[in-house]
Amino acid sequence: MGTATNPGVMAQSTSCSNTTNWPSDCDSYCSAHDSSVTACINDVSCQWENLRCVPRPVSGCASLATQAACSASDMCSWDTTLLFCKDAPQACRFSTNANCITAPQCVWRTGMNTNALAGSLGLGARLVNPGQSPTYPFSTLSINSQDMFYGASVSIENGYQLGKDVLTMTYPTSVSTTWVPQSGLLQFSGAATAAEYGFVIRAVKFQTSSLASGARNLTWTLGNGTLFSLSTGHYYRYYPQRGITWDNAKFACLATSHYGLSGYLATITATAENSIVATKLGADGWLSGDDGTRSQWQLSTGPESGNLFWIGGSMTAGGYTATGAYANWNNMDGEPKRASSQISHVYLNQSGYWSAKVTNDPTSAGYVCEYGGQATDLPTLSYAIAGGSVIGSSGCLPSTPCIYHGSSDLCNADSQCTWYKSSCVVGCGTYSTVAECNSGSNCVWDTTVLPPVCSENTCASLGVDVCSTQPQCTYQASSGCTLRTGCAQYTAAGSCNAQSSCTWSGTPGECGNRPCSALTVQSSCTNNPLCQWSQVTGCSTILCTYGNQAECSADTSCVWSLPDTTSVEFYGGGQQIAPFANAPILSPTDGNLMTQGVTVMITKGFQVGDDVLSVDSQDNLGNTWIVSWNAATGVLNLRVAPGVQMRAITAFSQMKSIVKFSSASSTQIRRTLSYVLAASTYSSPSTGLLYKALPSVFVNTYTKALQACASSTLLGVSGSLAVILSQQDNLAIRSLGASGFIGATSVDNVWRWSGNASMSFWTGYGSNGQPVAGSFSSWSAGEPMRTNIYAVLNPSGSWKSVPSNNVVNYGVVCQYQPPANQDVASSYNIKPAGCFALPCVGLPMVSCSSDPQCNWVNGGTTAYCAVDTFCSVSTDMSTCVIREQCYWDFVYGSCRSAATSVCSALTSTVTCGLFTQCKWTSAQTMVPRNGSAVGFCRSIGCSTYPNMDSCTGDANCLWNTITNAAGQCVGRVCGYTASGQCWTDPSCQWSPIASTCTKSSCSSLTQGQCTGQCQFDATQGQCVFTRCSDPSRTMCLSDSACLYTMAKGCYMTQCLSYADKDSCQADANCYYSFSDPQQCVASQCLSLENTTSCSANSKTCAWTTNPTGFSYCKELSFLAQFAPSSTPNTCTRQVFDPAWWLWAIMVVDFVLLCAILYRIYLAFSAGMSFFQQVRRTKKYDYSQYAADLFQDAQDYGAENNGVNYARPSLNDL
Repeated sequence: MGTATNPGVMAQSTSCSNTTNWPSDCDSYCSAHDSSVTACINDVSCQWENLRCVPRPVSGCASLATQAACSASDMCSWDTTLLFCKDAPQACRFSTNANCITAPQCVWRTGMNTNALAGSLGLGARLVNPGQSPTYPFSTLSINSQDMFYGASVSIENGYQLGKDVLTMTYPTSVSTTWVPQSGLLQFSGAATAAEYGFVIRAVKFQTSSLASGARNLTWTLGNGTLFSLSTGHYYRYYPQRGITWDNAKFACLATSHYGLSGYLATITATAENSIVATKLGADGWLSGDDGTRSQWQLSTGPESGNLFWIGGSMTAGGYTATGAYANWNNMDGEPKRASSQISHVYLNQSGYWSAKVTNDPTSAGYVCEYGGQATDLPTLSYAIAGGSVIGSSGCLPSTPCIYHGSSDLCNADSQCTWYKSSCVVGCGTYSTVAECNSGSNCVWDTTVLPPVCSENTCASLGVDVCSTQPQCTYQASSGCTLRTGCAQYTAAGSCNAQSSCTWSGTPGECGNRPCSALTVQSSCTNNPLCQWSQVTGCSTILCTYGNQAECSADTSCVWSLPDTTSVEFYGGGQQIAPFANAPILSPTDGNLMTQGVTVMITKGFQVGDDVLSVDSQDNLGNTWIVSWNAATGVLNLRVAPGVQMRAITAFSQMKSIVKFSSASSTQIRRTLSYVLAASTYSSPSTGLLYKALPSVFVNTYTKALQACASSTLLGVSGSLAVILSQQDNLAIRSLGASGFIGATSVDNVWRWSGNASMSFWTGYGSNGQPVAGSFSSWSAGEPMRTNIYAVLNPSGSWKSVPSNNVVNYGVVCQYQPPANQDVASSYNIKPAGCFALPCVGLPMVSCSSDPQCNWVNGGTTAYCAVDTFCSVSTDMSTCVIREQCYWDFVYGSCRSAATSVCSALTSTVTCGLFTQCKWTSAQTMVPRNGSAVGFCRSIGCSTYPNMDSCTGDANCLWNTITNAAGQCVGRVCGYTASGQCWTDPSCQWSPIASTCTKSSCSSLTQGQCTGQCQFDATQGQCVFTRCSDPSRTMCLSDSACLYTMAKGCYMTQCLSYADKDSCQADANCYYSFSDPQQCVASQCLSLENTTSCSANSKTCAWTTNPTGFSYCKELSFLAQFAPSSTPNTCTRQVFDPAWWLWAIMVVDFVLLCAILYRIYLAFSAGMSFFQQVRRTKKYDYSQYAADLFQDAQDYGAENNGVNYARPSLNDL
């Protein structure tokens, strides 16, 4: 890409919201990316240069950031309103066409398109010459009314050139003016009469510096927050209201009016109308439209109510715009979606795209009302409150902006220009690839700036003697005198080593890039923004940015990728290329061949989340494309306007120029891009056929599907039901979102492709079926069913069978021969070039083994992860599968290294033979990884495939997510990994000893041969193995569902059918096991019929006699089996229940008990009853108290022999 960024593009970026004082406004923003190279180069306004993130330079007069520099050029003028240097194209001053075309740098424009547009609208046209005097689009406007208004606006409705078109107003008034450059809207606010606003609008002037020849529609409107559209003659207003439902928004619009015009929820029927509400009004809310008929979307309000505008689901699922209608769904997000059974409505997002939402969606932010077009409208004003004008360019204009610059300094300041032979011409900055840059005689590809740019090589013309005297130049015999870039620009050791990413070396010495791997100190590593520090791997490169192979290869974490002659080269960091622009692909030659679109797919190597296909929404012929990019599948769909067809020749030429590819990935994987000159169509490289799902065609029978394909045409050729012969075709058809009937039928359980009775590809049914001679199929688990005879492709890419009396509606997938002798489809490779971060380096063994790009190298004393070079040499599936530890990846279309398995470590035929999933293979039949002449042990069967798409590409394999949530590739025939699954398949039997599911020997027997352990199952219609029929006690009891007794032999219990513990324990033959998995199993201790054999299994069994006197061997309970053992040297685990609360209750109870006992003691010690009160509350008996006291005194005297005691009398008291 060139280094230039159009100021208009920059104004739309997230970093620079305006072009004022560029680049200073952007400098502070870009500097925030100084610590992240990736973030810097992914920002449209920034680039990485000299170890920091800086603004990308702009072109033309916009490159002059100061007023002085701008005024110094007679081709530029300083805009005092925007403080911005704009183009003033005055170089081509010829006043006649004859004189204008004599100057090679000039072109004459008549303004014919502008006049035609104005005539169709009944308006006059105003033609201007860009850069010259402004024009007044409404100079004749006059409004004679004193009615009060509180706002007005003037809008550039279409054709607006951001950064170059400007509206201003100079009329002296109290009304405030606001120019909104992002949307081309001039707003007025304040109370004023209609007449006053008329003078204001009359004084609005339009000026442009754009060379774009397209006409602009300008409109004016009286009324605050309301806009008028010339294309519809209607008015629009946005009402913000958080959380409003669609139903309430509908009624709210019906309750409003605009000067006699009834309101209704806006019906958007054209791009211009959508642009008004999205860009000008900035709306985020409900619009008219719903899917009340489930598969069809209709407008539901206003004069267009009931009009059909969309049919089906999302575009990737076959949805399409109704003939003559308009829709603007967010196709990249799969809209319209149906998230529930409720009716969905149209919602306009801030991006301008639509989503489908239910009426009570809580994220709604408002609604848009439209006024006009109703039969009941009765305008209440006698004067116009809106109008319009058409403006276009005419006269003699420059053909390139470079001729604006009259001096070498101004020319060289423009990234797209260069000074050549005393004039300013288009320069190296316009080249976007290495090849284009090298084609310029004075250009050099500079990879020290990220993304890389093509710069002027000012040293190229210097000879060896002069070159050596110029510090900015360096001389090499192979390339001559070239410009120093990056570290090479430093010519002294001191200034070189001062740069953390540079190092001085050699004699006499030069400055080169310092590899991150050479920085052994963490602080030195983290101070270099190109490096990252890891405690495991040390210092490594974040992004390899070396500009030549020598420096790149010197860094052990980088690898140099060379372009080749069979691919178009591209560079990472989001840089766009036009992959088909110079590709050797052929155009159709039939001028009458018509198409409705183009499909471009990344069929191999697609990097999800990093690779992007995009287009210019309008090509250089003025055609507007409806674009749909599916970021999950790598499919780009282009459609012309609904109901319109385009010549295939034209579609081809436009596709080559407008389709762009970019990638942020650092992988070196080659991508394959395919195209078809038809919408939603895939071209098979193996069959040459075109595949497409019929949009909105749903049938329930195979016959109807055949008829639907036969009656459809693609590029003039009738179709037939699809025949899918490879996983590559199956995945590509899936990526289109195609699903439905395919051309497969079954007779006597032999499946054949329609139209070719001898082309059988599958025989049998369910797990008993198998592919015919290695043919491809993609049946789901358990498919095809025995009684079904037709096949349907699921959206997931798997197939299922349906019966002849099917009642469910499915889509239809058709195939078509391309038109005879017409090149309507092709593919081409694109390959990353330059210096890339080396994958696999530093990964630990587990991560390395799981990465298909990597291989763990065990070099004796050292082991490390490295890029796998053993498998990648195979370019097709047949040579890939015969190489040790390799598998064919259908997603990338390449041979990749399989994860290390247990088999890989086995080095002898004996140890290898111990594992059923392994097989010893001689070096004569397969290619060993280590070059061994003896052979090697390898994984066999389906376990080799690590992902679903590669697994299902093998008709013998099935991707199992039932017993393994992450998914596991197992054999289609009895590849189950759990016994329960295995036994439910009548073709299989479980081996408890080997813990594997194998194909039953009974399944191949006829009904007459089905005897012994085999029984004929009439329901399944085949001979099946009888579980619990083995005469051996040991083999019988190896199955947890079986019991064995001398009287009955081996027999089946019902235990496995019980889902809960209570039901299990209610059956005397069963025992509930708490082992993993917890389940009900047969109580096999019952098979031990005497005390001796029962006692021999005392850990699990115990001899018991029931109340009726019957003795038998009983299964010990789970607790009894795992109770702590008293056997010495046996480790047991005691579990202490943290029941602290129980101890607390016991303490409280003890305290209460003590209180009660103490009360009893007090009661009995006083001679009272337990229930008698100790303290009396009645009136005190003093006579009794005196008698008691007298008695106490006598007792005291008696005890002390009457000493000092006078014997009192009772009366003394």
